[in-house]
Amino acid sequence: MKLLLVVVLALLAGCAVTPERAATPAPDLGQALRFAALAPLPAEGTVVRLESQGGIDTLVTLTVRLPVAAVAPWLQASGVSALGAQQRIANPDGAVIYRTVTAVGADVTVRAFTT
Repeated sequence: MKLLLVVVLALLAGCAVTPERAATPAPDLGQALRFAALAPLPAEGTVVRLESQGGIDTLVTLTVRLPVAAVAPWLQASGVSALGAQQRIANPDGAVIYRTVTAVGADVTVRAFTT
């Protein structure tokens, strides 16, 4: 009888519900700009999307909406060499990141990741 009880308890322990892993918290804008080695966002800019995925590697996706006249100066201040081209750069913290910047109208999307 004791053996049966031990077996049942072992089976129940194996079926225990484990809590889901918490999602990676979204970085704040300052962290995202620093991670992607971007210039400060102009005052008239708004964040449309800000997501982060972490693990062994980190991926930050940032979409901002700027007045059309502010897009080129912000990209230049951020050191973006060409839209759609992947850049390999070191961010201010010394991490080597890869970033790609695309623009559609006044929306600029930056994807930056480490490997």
